[in-house]
This record gives sequence, C-alpha cells and structure tokens, in this order.
Amino acid sequence: MVRKSLNATATKKILTKKITSTMTKELVTKRNTATTRKKDALIKKAANATVNGTTNLNKLNLF
Repeated sequence: MVRKSLNATATKKILTKKITSTMTKELVTKRNTATTRKKDALIKKAANATVNGTTNLNKLNLF
C-alpha cells in the first residue's frame, strides 16, 4: 500500500483550522471569565452599597 503525503496547501489548511479552533475556544473561555468577573464585581458593589446604606441609616438612628 502506498501512503500519499499531504501537499503543502492541505497541510496548511488543516493547521489553520486547528489553530482557529483553539483560538476560538480560548476567546470563549476569556469572554466567560470576563463576564464572571464583571458579575462578581457588580455583586460586590451591590453588597458594599447595601452595607454602606445600612450603616448610614444606623447612624441616623432610623431603625
């Protein structure tokens, strides 16, 4: 049986496809991480605002 080697163009296409696939996965991962960090930051900000608001109200003796 004779093995045919891939020509340069076919090899390049396969490598490009693999690289593109890997880059896409990395981008999706980065995007998901960024979204999670943004959500965490908003939650933290809201929690701080709640604590600060409660503290300020306590200072005014409104409770």
